[in-house]
Amino acid sequence: EPVPAAPQWPAVGTRVVNRLWALLGGTATAIEHVGPTADPTVPAAVGVIDARVTVADAAAADRAAELLSAGGFPPLPGAEPRVHATVDPGRPARVRIVVAD
Repeated sequence: EPVPAAPQWPAVGTRVVNRLWALLGGTATAIEHVGPTADPTVPAAVGVIDARVTVADAAAADRAAELLSAGGFPPLPGAEPRVHATVDPGRPARVRIVVAD
């Protein structure tokens, strides 16, 4: 259910990205806050922080998935592979791992 945009979403997204960098380190080549909560011009969104983790290859994607799972971002049930979610109810986030082109 969409909720009105919240002014704190960009800051929350930055905290999620920083947490992901701390978990993944050099496994990731890029980590970005993406989606409606990253765009202050979007008037409403579901309130889930979306992040994209880019890695160099499939082996790095598998390693990133392991690190995310161990660090409080388990695989999202029912989602496509390499999509994880935070277990922190105060900061809902969804993380997609993508392999660079």
